[in-house]
Amino acid sequence: MKKSLVPLIYALSFTSISCGEENSAVQNVARINPPGQTEDGWQTGNLRSAGIDSQKLQIMVDKIADGAYQNIHSVLIIKQGVLVFEHYFPGWKFNYEAKDFKGERTNFTPNSIHNLASVTKSITSILFGIAADQGFIDSVDEKLFKFFPEYAFLSDSMKSHITLQHLLTMTSGLQWNEQDVFYREAKNDIIQLFIVPDPVKYILAKPAIHRPGTEFYYNGGNTNLLGEVIQETSRLRLDAFAKKYLFEPLGIEQYKWIYINDDMVYASGDLKLRPRDMAKIGYLMLKDGVWKSRQIVSSVWVEKSISPSVRFNASEGYGYQWWIKKYALGAVVIPSFAAMGWGGQNIIVLPDLDAVLVLTAGNYATESPNNEIIYRYILPALQENFRDEYDEINNEAPILTTFEISKPADTVSGSIARLSGHWYGRGDFSIADQLVVEKIDSTAASVLYSWGKHPGGYFDSGWVRTAAQVDRDGRIKFSLDSAALTFELDKHEDVLIGYYEKGGARSKLIMRRR
Repeated sequence: MKKSLVPLIYALSFTSISCGEENSAVQNVARINPPGQTEDGWQTGNLRSAGIDSQKLQIMVDKIADGAYQNIHSVLIIKQGVLVFEHYFPGWKFNYEAKDFKGERTNFTPNSIHNLASVTKSITSILFGIAADQGFIDSVDEKLFKFFPEYAFLSDSMKSHITLQHLLTMTSGLQWNEQDVFYREAKNDIIQLFIVPDPVKYILAKPAIHRPGTEFYYNGGNTNLLGEVIQETSRLRLDAFAKKYLFEPLGIEQYKWIYINDDMVYASGDLKLRPRDMAKIGYLMLKDGVWKSRQIVSSVWVEKSISPSVRFNASEGYGYQWWIKKYALGAVVIPSFAAMGWGGQNIIVLPDLDAVLVLTAGNYATESPNNEIIYRYILPALQENFRDEYDEINNEAPILTTFEISKPADTVSGSIARLSGHWYGRGDFSIADQLVVEKIDSTAASVLYSWGKHPGGYFDSGWVRTAAQVDRDGRIKFSLDSAALTFELDKHEDVLIGYYEKGGARSKLIMRRR
């Protein structure tokens, strides 16, 4: 099966470079404390009893509060069915009309409902599974136009083969521009749904540009058709169906849907839930559809949803409106599946760690630091005795020469002198890298740099010894072919942060001292 580019919303949810302004003025956030016990169905506990490294999470909280990671609104961790970590930050509510989508300034709390963006799609998938369990839908192999006979005239020789499974896996083949046109432009197909008099007709009238089942394209129209199939078969509008079959059984009382029109719920985005209730969705999926001994959705549906129907590469794929990813944490591979939303809305399920992560954020117009936060702090905190194995890094990105590190002269400032040494890590948390700063003074350095093979085969491993500049801000800079590399010390930890820039693309490297 062919795949289009991994969708923008997924990329924006997982990008590792942080920018923006939201938390920059926030200082001295309270130390992390155990979550408060309420009557919302969650048992609460503490990090120590769960075997989680609180020190790493405290650094994470400090960096968010100090503005190193921008626009983060909440971080929650469920471990073995217990809410053991919960922290909220001030920020702006989502507002489609506002600059950078920043609406009213607020202090987010456990009772704040938050825009979920495309996390809504994964919830719609659960609702679809419940509809199938209840007998409203016979099979995902049923043809789409069976459920919309009034639009049969829009079918043709290709579209007649579209099944419900094709909608679930984003492989309907229908022409759609949601990922190619800015969301504020009226010609974006998802915006058109709110403008045209008949949104269902609008979607079904789209031409099939690929044979169904052969090409992945992230298409909110697919999900909205799934919502309409639920309504057509159950005779309940999607919000009423969700209340009866999912929200009430999970004890979810605070929520808000968006409506395309009076008869059509926006099934692909912008549902609002509390982060604690987002965690219930994740835990339901972790436990094969069971919440407090009650089977809400069948284990068969859960298994189908989190199995890759589409594979982007060896470690990433897509199921029934759920993303699948393998995190490489040193020598450890941690499988996950997730609901992902624009701006940094995440429900991430880690079956091997018996854990669920929830993050909410406001990076609608800026790149999200969620991936870095997860890799640098949350996963190492959860993974007992974690060590990023140097031997593995050195095997993937060897430096095939001898070297000697010279002590900087006493006249070199302490911040620059600290750059001296042997550093190792991974670029964008996947490609192995090493940097040896052999000699350094106030304006120049001699460095060795090595890199591993790109997993997609774009380049092979290699190494180079080269001269580098040291700028007035204490950053090491040098060029490699047509790429520019910059390295600087992290302000909070003894960690080297690197940036690899080429052709408008930018990757981030996190390196620790050898």
